[in-house]
Amino acid sequence: MINLDALKEQCPECSGLGKTVNPDWYPLWAAHSNCINAFEVLNGHGLVDVKDTTTLEELDEPIFFVCKECKGRGQILTPLGRSIVEQLLDS
Repeated sequence: MINLDALKEQCPECSGLGKTVNPDWYPLWAAHSNCINAFEVLNGHGLVDVKDTTTLEELDEPIFFVCKECKGRGQILTPLGRSIVEQLLDS
């Protein structure tokens, strides 16, 4: 009997999520975080009174991509699983 859990493993590219973050969003998130931190410092010194009404400007790009390694499944075949599939396809 074959242990089915031995045939697949968590995708190392997406950590099992099936999606990866679009790197185009990193600069926007960093700028947003820097602004929030700056306002918190100024507000802490009593220099400004800021209410958190900030929103992220939307990019035309998606936030996440389907993982290319696992095709969105979050799991990939182990070497044993791959060899079994290859044997089945060759038959």
